[in-house]
Amino acid sequence: MAIRIKRSSGNAAPSSLAAGQMAYAEGTGGTAEGGALFIGEIGGNVAEIGGRKYVDKVTNLENNRDLTNLSDVDAASPSNGQVLTWNNSTGQWEAQAPGSGVTTFIALNDSPANYTGAALSWVRVNAAGNGLEFVQDLDDGTF
Repeated sequence: MAIRIKRSSGNAAPSSLAAGQMAYAEGTGGTAEGGALFIGEIGGNVAEIGGRKYVDKVTNLENNRDLTNLSDVDAASPSNGQVLTWNNSTGQWEAQAPGSGVTTFIALNDSPANYTGAALSWVRVNAAGNGLEFVQDLDDGTF
């Protein structure tokens, strides 16, 4: 016994299918919008379950894995070492050089200004709880 699937040359879903019955909408002129597969559900609903239009979408995704193909990425000429940064005014990610943040411990706002006299010291939070400091011994004792 052969299984026969209802078919249509249009894009629209069938108005009704029996439970388990399948239908295929080819799409006018074979466009990418057509090519949908449907199945009838218990209770009378018609569900779209696949078809050529989904295969075309996946193929398009696989062929466009380059970030510059995304509509919200402006990175036409990225360079080594750049990072993507969100630009709220344009609504896009843009390739830019990384920020020039702190690169050394003593450049932090809440740390000692230099390493003078701090050789072999530990770093701890100060008594006020608002900064870091160098100390020679932990808890002023031995361990």
